This record gives sequence, C-alpha cells and structure tokens, in this order.
Amino acid sequence: MSKYFIITAGPTGSGKTGLIRATMKYLQIDENIPFQKILIDDLVENDEIYKKKIKEIINEIDNSCLNKEVCMINNDKNCITDCEKHTLENPTENIYKKFSDAYFDSRTNGCSRTNGCDELNNEILEKHVKEKQPIIIFETTGAYIPNWLLSKDFIPNDYTIIYSYTLVNLNNLVERNKSRAIESIEEFKKDNSKPAPRLPDVSVKAFKPIIQKIKNVLIDLYKNCVRKTDESKCGNRKIDKLLIFDNNIKHEIIFDSSDPEYQTEKFESIVNDAFQINTGGKKYTKKGKKIKSSTKNKNKTKKKTKKIK
Repeated sequence: MSKYFIITAGPTGSGKTGLIRATMKYLQIDENIPFQKILIDDLVENDEIYKKKIKEIINEIDNSCLNKEVCMINNDKNCITDCEKHTLENPTENIYKKFSDAYFDSRTNGCSRTNGCDELNNEILEKHVKEKQPIIIFETTGAYIPNWLLSKDFIPNDYTIIYSYTLVNLNNLVERNKSRAIESIEEFKKDNSKPAPRLPDVSVKAFKPIIQKIKNVLIDLYKNCVRKTDESKCGNRKIDKLLIFDNNIKHEIIFDSSDPEYQTEKFESIVNDAFQINTGGKKYTKKGKKIKSSTKNKNKTKKKTKKIK
C-alpha cells in the first residue's frame, strides 16, 4: 500500500481540517484508512498551563465589566466606554497580545517538556514516522518552507510527499476567525475541560502582511521544492505534488503540479489572482481556469467602447 506524508497549509481559519479530506479524496485515497494528524495547536490548546493562562485572561476581562450596571446607573459614560473596549467581542491590541503571549509561552514551556509543546509535537511526529503509518498529516500555516521536515533522514523514501494548500480570500478569513474565536471562547467559559481558545489578531491590518508572506513562500516553494530541489531552501527531499484548493465556498482544486492540464496557466498567475486581497480573488473552474465574464457584461463593455470612440 502506498504511504503518504501530506503537508496541509493555509492561514488560520482557511479550513485545513476540511482540506485533509479534500486532499485524500482528490488523491483517491480510501477514506477508511486512518491517518495520523500532527498539529501543534492541538497540544497547546489542551495544555494545562495554557488553559490556566487563558482562564485568567478571560476572568480579568469579565471582572473589568462587572460594575457596568453601576456605571450606567451613575451615568458614567467613560466607565461604560472602557468596559466596551475590553470585551472579547471587540478586543484591543493588549488583549490580542495577552492571548499571543500565553500561546507562545506554552509552546516553549508547556506540555510537561523541557522545550515545551514543540518538543512533544516532534516526538509524536517521529513516532508516527518510525511506525511507518500509512498516512501522516502535518499542518502548518505555510508562512515558511518546512526544510527541516523535507529530509531523507526524516521522511523515509517510500513516502509520497504532498503539499496541499487551501486558499480563502481576506474578507472571508477575517469573518471566519472572528466567529470561530468568539464561539470557542464561549464554549471554554462554560466548560474548562474543552480546548482553550486562541485569539489571533484577525484585523485586516494584521492579516494583510501575513497573507503576503504566505503567498511569497508558496511561490518560492513551487520554484525550489517542487519543480527542482534547492537543498539550501528545501532540504534534500523534493515535494512530489503540490495541490492548491479554493475554499471560499468549498474545497475546489485549482492547481495540480503534476497534471499537464493545469499548466495552461502559469502558476504565479493563478496564485497572484487567487491572493488578491482587495477584490477577494478570482473565481476558478476545477481545472484552474478563470471563469469568463458573461456575454451580457461583454456587450455592455462594447457599447461603452463605441460611445468613447
């Protein structure tokens, strides 16, 4: 039986969980075959140190608003405004920072390991590789090329390496992250045994540079780790197949590096169009071709052109 090492990539909230099934379906892998998922966030969110820190942050924010009714009775507008600024539905930069600090502190110091949850994550990954599990899934944001992972010494030669990326336009990313954060915070407040929530800065201002970086990394990875192997950037293992899915509505394949039909449009053109953060990206058919505008729109364009002449 073929063995796969699948690296799923995409920004926070882009749908990497659903990407696993979409990738397996596209590769025609039997959905009943169990897979081993490696995700550092799962370890951090279930770490007791992280849970304790997040509980303290949430309690601190809630307590700052306990006297809101008193403020309203006394008509203290400044007090009401201060309270509203500190709600989790409308986080300040300080609140984002507190969540971020708690997350990275647990990554480096939590999970009952000297080097934190990162160390435990590596242990789990190495265990599954040694056991030669048929399908190993490693999740990442795609903000860097995982050159340490792409090693002959690490991934056995009998594994097919797939890099699968999920694209979502900026507006959808912002909305998805907001709703997911609020929902997970409410669930954790009701039941602290559940994974502690993360609260990434989901503002457009914060996301734009992140998306730009991920786009550049994806282009760099295609040039140096898929079409050829640049060991200085990618390690000594070539990625066998790069897949890109559009997940603005549902996962639809728009690029497959090994399929000649997808080469009719240049890779960078597809990526640049899909990553357009102001327009929300182009729409594609299943074969990565842009959907053409309607005849009605074309006729309008022609009429306008005639008038100009």
